[in-house]
Amino acid sequence: MHRWKYLLAEYTQEPMETHTKNIDGINVLFQYDKVVPSFDTYKLDEPTRKYLSLNGEWKFIFDVNNRVLEDKYYTIDFDDSLWQNVTVPHCYETLEREYFQSFSKDDYGKGPGFIDGYAWYRNWFNLDSSWKDKAITFKFLGAYYSVWIFINGEYVAVHEGGHTSFSLDITDYVNEGENLITVRILRAKWFDDYLAPNPQPITHKTHIVHSPVDLWPYGGITRDVYLEGTEKVYISKILVNAREGTLEIKTIISNDTLEEQNIAVTINPGENTGGEVSKQEITLKPGAVRVLCDLISIPNAETWELDNPKLYEARVTLSNGDSLSVKYGMRTFKVDDTRLLLNGKAVFLKGINWHEESYVNGRAMTKEEYDREFALIQECGCILLRNCVYNRHPYAYEYCDAHGLLMLDDVDHFWITCAMQKFQLEEYGLSRAMVLKMAWNNMNHPAVVMWCVQNECEMANPDVFRTWVYDLVNAIRSIDIHNRPIIQAQQSIRWYDPSLDICVVIGVNEYLGTHHETDKEHELALRLAKLHKQYPHKPILITENGAWSIKGDEESENWHVERFLAHYEQVLQVSDFVVGYVMWVFKDYKTRHPYARKNNGVSMMGIVTFDKLEKKKIFNVYKEARVPKYHLQKVPK
Repeated sequence: MHRWKYLLAEYTQEPMETHTKNIDGINVLFQYDKVVPSFDTYKLDEPTRKYLSLNGEWKFIFDVNNRVLEDKYYTIDFDDSLWQNVTVPHCYETLEREYFQSFSKDDYGKGPGFIDGYAWYRNWFNLDSSWKDKAITFKFLGAYYSVWIFINGEYVAVHEGGHTSFSLDITDYVNEGENLITVRILRAKWFDDYLAPNPQPITHKTHIVHSPVDLWPYGGITRDVYLEGTEKVYISKILVNAREGTLEIKTIISNDTLEEQNIAVTINPGENTGGEVSKQEITLKPGAVRVLCDLISIPNAETWELDNPKLYEARVTLSNGDSLSVKYGMRTFKVDDTRLLLNGKAVFLKGINWHEESYVNGRAMTKEEYDREFALIQECGCILLRNCVYNRHPYAYEYCDAHGLLMLDDVDHFWITCAMQKFQLEEYGLSRAMVLKMAWNNMNHPAVVMWCVQNECEMANPDVFRTWVYDLVNAIRSIDIHNRPIIQAQQSIRWYDPSLDICVVIGVNEYLGTHHETDKEHELALRLAKLHKQYPHKPILITENGAWSIKGDEESENWHVERFLAHYEQVLQVSDFVVGYVMWVFKDYKTRHPYARKNNGVSMMGIVTFDKLEKKKIFNVYKEARVPKYHLQKVPK
């Protein structure tokens, strides 16, 4: 396919060519004709591998007129001396923080946060002789939304999806010495006129999301970028599932050479597990991928618990010197009729939705910012974090693994219409690619206990909606060796939803009495009971419920509390089948949706403020909210 077809965005199927192959009995995920690798290596700490961080200073320019063919910004001899210097990772919004950080309606529509269209980045990097004969992979943890990559003036590939990590094999594109990487990014316009009294939404058929939703689409290279060098026979990824004293481990090995390779493989289940080192041999044909499966007894391993999130580190080493490690925790999470069981104990999921953004850095959050927000979430008594409605930076998952905070992982399917569901299902394929990447990338994390496949999407065409959801669920089931419960977040309590039988847990975004039917708030428990009667053997999770308030405004803060108590007390009345309540939302958040224009795009639905993370009255009320008595009690066999 000619490179300009991708440059001009003229493609009819998702461009990463995402698919699975069954290899040695295991479904393996591929993109760009390579195994999707581990992104845990962003810490650059695997001792047998080469790393080069590309975080730091880059050249940058907006290109709203899309002059790629005329100006050829990707060429080696292009003079970028007049371009702006930026520090990656970053987002456009923070290039002029005075507009981004304002709460004044007069600043809405101003600054680079509203510059849509194309932008370009350029950066030179040096590879010394130690990179010679290495397989070199370029890894991007996140950039919004569409990303075109050039190395030394040559087009390499395009990626779609602003919150999904991706990697490219650039071995044949780089040279010893100086190399140029050029990145072109597209953030599509959401409204025809952001300042119009009634702005008209713009639909981008192939994008997910395809139309405006209630969040902020931070543009730019928002997460880490780095190069990884390995031997040409290397470990692409390790899949682990530890439960009941046994470690199931599947090592995916790639051979990028033109010769058959015989490799000895050593698997160490980790210190203090009581597990013995396993040694095997494997033969790989030229260009082949193999999966080595093993079950190792780990009799001394402790169970991963909320109050004792014990982690272990397994390491796989090849006889050619390559090695890769993976952290894991031993735990089970199951559905038992209308209960959820963590390590055999019934658990009520008191949780909170959380947007990955900060007042200072937008989507490009720092480790310190994650730590502060997660500590407040746990201080509030939450044991579940919902990654509403997109995947997070790998550090977020690692924090939850290490601190005993459960995760409901989520994907970008937000307000998708039936027409777009049909298009994705039958033609484009990005929906399926996104859920596959979510499960593949985050499968090893013990904190992740459920997957969510859609949020408040249209169901006007029941057949299309059901078929689309069924396809997404089956995609995850095809690769998740943990077989985690799968959920979808329906908009309000809809017992006529044609897909509720597909998922093992029913998720409900519930705003009865606040967003609709203001005189029916007292009917929540009755409506949940009606839903339960229709599906008597499925647990129900309130995936969203909330209100809004302004810090320091007593009337609004009291109203926020009253709305929560009115809903939560009814949830407790039916807690024999409602297994959790996930508050909307941790902090006030940025949105391009017109309703928040008066606050310069800040929605005031958080339990803490957007800028200083100050606690509103609702924070302490939710902190003190009791949970059902069965919480973390052992269920008799």
